[in-house]
Amino acid sequence: MTTTEALSILDLAAPFTREQLTNAYQEALLFWCVGRFEGDEYMTAKANAKNAEIRAAYMQLHGVLEPASTFNPMHPSGRPQSVQQRPARRALSPLALSAGGLVLAVVVAGGVLLRPSSHAPTMADTPEPAPQAAAPATPAATLSSTTPLADLQAQAEQGSAQAQLLLGLRLLRGDGIRMDAVAAVKWLRMAADQGDGTAQYELAEAYFKGNGVAKDEITALVWTRKAAAQGNADAQFDLGEFYLQGVGVVKDFAEGVQWMRKAAEQGLAPAQYEMGLCCFTGQGVAQSSTEAVGWFRKAAAQGEASAQYCLGKHLASGDGVTQDAREAVKWFRKAAEQNNAQAQYELGLTYQEGTDIIQDDAEALRWMRKAAAQGNRDAQSSLGTRFFTGAGVPKDIAEALKWFRLAAEQGDVEAQFNLGCCLFNGTGVTQDAAAAVSWFQKAVEKDHAGAQTNLGHCYLYGTGIPKNATEAVRWFRKAAAQGQMLAQYNLGLCYGNGNGVPQDRSEAVRWFIKAAEQGDAEAQRTVGMAFRDGSGVLQNAATAAEWFLKAAAQGDAEAQNQLGLACQSGRGMPADRVAAYAWYGLAAAQGHAQAAVSQRALETGMDSTQIAAARQRVAEMQKQNGAPPATPTISTAPPPTMPEPPAKPAEDLEHLPTDQRLTSGAIVKDTRTNLDGEGTLNLDNGLVEDVLVKMISNNQFVASFYVRGGYKFSFDHVPDGTYQILYCSGYGWDATLRDFSRGRQAARFEKPMVFHIETKTEGTTTTRYADVLTLSIKKALNGTGNTPKTDISLEEFDRY
Repeated sequence: MTTTEALSILDLAAPFTREQLTNAYQEALLFWCVGRFEGDEYMTAKANAKNAEIRAAYMQLHGVLEPASTFNPMHPSGRPQSVQQRPARRALSPLALSAGGLVLAVVVAGGVLLRPSSHAPTMADTPEPAPQAAAPATPAATLSSTTPLADLQAQAEQGSAQAQLLLGLRLLRGDGIRMDAVAAVKWLRMAADQGDGTAQYELAEAYFKGNGVAKDEITALVWTRKAAAQGNADAQFDLGEFYLQGVGVVKDFAEGVQWMRKAAEQGLAPAQYEMGLCCFTGQGVAQSSTEAVGWFRKAAAQGEASAQYCLGKHLASGDGVTQDAREAVKWFRKAAEQNNAQAQYELGLTYQEGTDIIQDDAEALRWMRKAAAQGNRDAQSSLGTRFFTGAGVPKDIAEALKWFRLAAEQGDVEAQFNLGCCLFNGTGVTQDAAAAVSWFQKAVEKDHAGAQTNLGHCYLYGTGIPKNATEAVRWFRKAAAQGQMLAQYNLGLCYGNGNGVPQDRSEAVRWFIKAAEQGDAEAQRTVGMAFRDGSGVLQNAATAAEWFLKAAAQGDAEAQNQLGLACQSGRGMPADRVAAYAWYGLAAAQGHAQAAVSQRALETGMDSTQIAAARQRVAEMQKQNGAPPATPTISTAPPPTMPEPPAKPAEDLEHLPTDQRLTSGAIVKDTRTNLDGEGTLNLDNGLVEDVLVKMISNNQFVASFYVRGGYKFSFDHVPDGTYQILYCSGYGWDATLRDFSRGRQAARFEKPMVFHIETKTEGTTTTRYADVLTLSIKKALNGTGNTPKTDISLEEFDRY
């Protein structure tokens, strides 16, 4: 298509302005609106062809008028979290768009006619200039809203545009006259045809709402543009908003800012606020926080609540203005008192944290409730956390769940995560793992590392979702890449056990170290075990002791037990019976049965002075270490605003809340009357499940101990004799029953374990040799492996 042809189609002559092109384009589409010809196949087809020509012409002339490089329809349109987006004053139905402009007619797509509106306007709906009577004899300046109705009607009939406008408005609102929208539109159209900007704007409103006339958004846009060109600030604001949002017109930020600035410079507060948004985001104008603050301040001074909130945010952060927290609180309060929900939330946070204002839990709660009641999801999530933890309010899990659910349903990622945790654990609600998984899946869509970790756990154990170790590893890896500590530890377990990935102990240790370096006590102890045993790394007793010390300082009982062993044997630590006694004592005080046995055995070879010194050391170390830190079940930090802080650690979902999981090496029952035995049974649990191991001699029960999945344990002081080794794997340890409550499976090693002391004398030297036997539990078929095992019934296992 040539430029001459395009000019002819749109009835334009060169030179022409951008505004003339847009007006001609919209009016051409208006005339050929397909809806006018509904039921007439010939005219519908013709209108479709005409619309294609009109769009092509617009594209041709748009390129002549302005190089394509200056028109950027792909400019980002999102609003930052720090500001609130004001919707257009009237909502337009999204119309089909092409790259070149607005499609106001039917577009054929795959043989289906897609109509932009259900309304089929007639020719009578199109605003046509009407012949006017002679100008009124009475000067227009004498007219006002209080002019008697008879005088007003007389002058309107004589052609006074002002009288026609005032009469139309009174009919529209029922002011001193029966409300009649149809008659109102008639008088407004007459005034609009005479170029009255206010009448044109009011007529556009009538068409947008379908008030007194059939709803016609296309015609409404035409009248909005005419009113804006007359300098009507409200129309300029609306037109600017339509261009900024791409509603009813091709999205064009530069054009939108042009109209918005015109309205803002006339002092229209909403337009000033929108100009602030545009300057802040750089949409259609050079980005400038300083300029944004200037516009926000103008609008805020006029009482625009959204602008007051935004001004407060900038003052609080010092972005584009000197930081002034007290001034920020002042503007937050002004906006909050106008029921601006985000400002109410910010004011609540300020009272909650005591930032440049007296900390006041009651005021914090009051403002948070106001914001939450208006549907502010940040406030709802924050209220959920407060009620869950009892921070400044009585603890109320039911109330917490109510707010978590409201926020989660609005897409708040922290609330989705927290609600998932409550459902998984059955905290304040019926336990529902499948529902928990559903919320975790919603949260992972926003890359929440904690939810990724928990979803991985659910896949690993088949909780609430079909078991899939490969999927578990995928989600652990995503969370671990974000630095999520528990995910790094779980990924290490998967590599160590060969769950979802080929077994690779070196890779396992690499991930354990990442978690350990972030301070996870269990990971620190696991790294210590790896260096102690040379599993995946070169064996190094001193390095093992360093990691045990880190975990022990956090109260890890097994790490304390391992340090006792190290001090007793002198492997990695200086040989020191007093220190060994102290470490055993710390572990035993936390219920570590093996440590208690070792401490009693050690005591038999110590004098009273050493024992007193050791007990004093235990008391000192208990004061120094304190109680082990508790793992939070719900994130307690307020939801992020801008920017979002790193995701908080996930709740440890290793076992359900009803489980009372023991530490590896915990002695469940021990019938030995002395600890003179010198044999050692090493057990390497390569399963995901924890195991309860029983030692049987001469068909009599001797002892039982607990080993977690993926862990090793050395059972010392085994007396000489032949032992049958049984074990039961499972989940959900019940301390009362001293057994697993879910997934129990029992087995017996086919080969008995024989322990005996052998004494050899060479010359004058006599050496005693004690047996150290090692068993590994792995997934294998019955009768296979170096030490085959056979599945047995639970009744046989429970017999002992």
